Amino acid sequence: MSLRTASTSRPDGVYRTRDQFLGISIGMVAVVGAIVVSVLPGRGEIAGFIFVGPLGYLTWRAWLAGVRVHDDGVIIGGFLMSRRVSWADIERFTVESAGPYPCVGRLIRSDGKRPIVLIGIDAGRRPTKKSRVDTQAKVDLLNAELARHRAAATP
Repeated sequence: MSLRTASTSRPDGVYRTRDQFLGISIGMVAVVGAIVVSVLPGRGEIAGFIFVGPLGYLTWRAWLAGVRVHDDGVIIGGFLMSRRVSWADIERFTVESAGPYPCVGRLIRSDGKRPIVLIGIDAGRRPTKKSRVDTQAKVDLLNAELARHRAAATP
């Protein structure tokens, strides 16, 4: 089983932990539930219409969470927006703590600016040994991608 999840629409890699898929699945069930409530007659249709948009947006953003690898750099998907970082601006990827999450991937920038938290690469609030290993494996693969791009850029 490969730790790198291939995208079906392009050859670029997408890195995220397995827990991300659980969040996406729960979000999809919530969106379908809100749609069902909105088409049923009665008072629930207004509540359903109110929740379909935000739930759909959050599920879509959860799908985009993670790190997408491209030839010119990476795109880091977050809950509100995505950020593009070129390979030249990346020093390394690490696993550190972030708020209540003890095991989260981070992008360390070469210019010394604040690190970027990798939303889709984490082990959860109560990480297990397996989730910590999965998180570290994703970060190791990202560091290998960084080394490959650095080697290709050196004459």
